[in-house]
Amino acid sequence: MSGTETVENVSLERCTTRFGDIFINSKTDAKMLCAFRKGIYPNESLIQFARHVTTSRSVVVDIGAHIGTFTVPITESVNSVIAFEPAPATLAILRKNIEHNSIQVDVRTVGLSNLPGSASIETRKAENAGANTLVSGSDIILSTLDAEVTRADFIKIDVEGMELEVLEGGSVLIDHARPIVYFEVNLSQLRAHHTSPQALEYFFKKRNYRLYFLLEDKHHTQ
Repeated sequence: MSGTETVENVSLERCTTRFGDIFINSKTDAKMLCAFRKGIYPNESLIQFARHVTTSRSVVVDIGAHIGTFTVPITESVNSVIAFEPAPATLAILRKNIEHNSIQVDVRTVGLSNLPGSASIETRKAENAGANTLVSGSDIILSTLDAEVTRADFIKIDVEGMELEVLEGGSVLIDHARPIVYFEVNLSQLRAHHTSPQALEYFFKKRNYRLYFLLEDKHHTQ
């Protein structure tokens, strides 16, 4: 941990990690900051897995990029990264982390769903901005993955229960490109969005995908 800076009048803490410096809002991402202070890097198992299954020619899509804890480290080992983050406050920190680490990322400021439209950000946990989700509203522009991306080799989706909507909006891309897809399963958030793990399983199995669980290595440290 070292130093603070300000972005849009918000004080950020700088966390020095093996993957580069990550700036973080200590109030809205207190849970993540606590992990950093314990020497735990969020998404480390995912980063190692993604590096194993991608190459220097790969296109990676990070949907729900948040402040860039996956985007920043994966960028150095692949051809290009497209990062989607619609929340304005989080987006500002993501851009800060990209700029500070001197990397090139195609940042998209829209939310993704199964249809174009609009939405609003709902804060579920004040100390965990990564748990924010989209609800009915007009503050955020919604697009579809098919409208935004024409090639992908690896897709990471972390959208707090909206995974099925994102996948449905990217079905043409997924059918054509056959990317590896990583997604989180949050039962309560899936139920809040009127879907289930079984619906996600059906989406992939009808496309002849195999599903695996990525096990976290609790011994990883900074």
